[in-house]
Amino acid sequence: MMLYTNLVGYLHRAPDHTSYFEERFSLKMVAILEETGKNEPIATAEITTVAAVTEKNLAKSRQGDEEAEALFALASFAAHGSVPPDSLRHLGAAKNPQLRLMSQIYDGAKLTSDQVRDLEAKITDPDFAFRMALGQARQRAGILRPYQGVVSEGEIGALEVGMFLIGMATLLGICVLITYAAARASGHLKPLGHPAGTVTGGEADALGGMAALLLGGYLLIGTVITRMSGAFATRGPLMNAIPGVVAIGLTLIAWSIAPLRGRLGLKNMKLSHCVLWGVGAAVANLPIVFTVMILSLKLMPGLPMPEHPIENLLVGPRSGWMVLSLFFLASIEAPIFEETLFRGIFQPALAAIVKRPWLSGVITSFLFASIHPTGVPAWPALALIGGMSVFLTYQTRSIVPSMIMHATHNALTLAVGLLLT
Repeated sequence: MMLYTNLVGYLHRAPDHTSYFEERFSLKMVAILEETGKNEPIATAEITTVAAVTEKNLAKSRQGDEEAEALFALASFAAHGSVPPDSLRHLGAAKNPQLRLMSQIYDGAKLTSDQVRDLEAKITDPDFAFRMALGQARQRAGILRPYQGVVSEGEIGALEVGMFLIGMATLLGICVLITYAAARASGHLKPLGHPAGTVTGGEADALGGMAALLLGGYLLIGTVITRMSGAFATRGPLMNAIPGVVAIGLTLIAWSIAPLRGRLGLKNMKLSHCVLWGVGAAVANLPIVFTVMILSLKLMPGLPMPEHPIENLLVGPRSGWMVLSLFFLASIEAPIFEETLFRGIFQPALAAIVKRPWLSGVITSFLFASIHPTGVPAWPALALIGGMSVFLTYQTRSIVPSMIMHATHNALTLAVGLLLT
């Protein structure tokens, strides 16, 4: 049911529920490269490439969506130095006055600095698209530092630091993979097996029923809370965190039930070893996930861009409570609940049925990916994260390292999103 709901929601995503997070981020990168590249050939080539990819991603979405049309125009201008005539017509007929002014920026000869200042004065609270368009207008007018209104010095520094750290983490991940492969080839670091051990048919049925109750209970209580928050107009950061508290509560109850007690490997390892395996696996997974995500986007060009609902929150105003609630959900609730459900309970139950642990690992990994409301192109990369969790569980005979890996991945992803938006 969750797979069906997420798939239908993704394929029929309403324009007003789309944040165009990746496209905004790409255009912000263009602005930063324009500010820091100083017309260097490498920066110019990177700007053209990023803008052209963004333009292609928005080509279909812009039909009937004013926000997508504005971002498409920005990407087109960055890639080619001009905006298609049909895009100018759509902007000129837009309901948003900022978009109508954008059509004036691109429709005509090079603007003077006085004309740019006149455009700036007409809008007191410009959105991202209009600020970016003004930056392109300033650039055409020959004004120095044209994108200062789009990106701050802090954002430029954050991007540079973030890109450096991601690059270093990716290189470190490759080293970790090579080191592990060499250790396995020499006969070390042999997998210890699943902490549940050998599961009989009756035990598999009990575990399957427990998984259904855990997931069903979470969905039922989460739905009730969502309906109540909507009815009383109380939706907010703390209300968003309540389903996470419920999920952790249900998980703790499941840990205490006899068929599961002692079969998750919660006490098998020292915490330091769990952290080492979990963080190491998160780093090792980076180059694989990046590669698979890029390939998925290239192989599925006709599908909408993947997007998580959290991205809609990141592009808007955010409070400290909201950031804390997001980290709680991403780095505490999700790892504890999902690793217990998929790797601790469902994995051994399914392995007992299909008689092949690797096959049950593949199935549970793709089921894990499908419950995330991101979109089909992101599922292969998410399945790889699930696959790494399966590997860690069998490698260490505990689900704790997989929880730490999951928490590390989610925390880094959210931190990058907060840092660069």
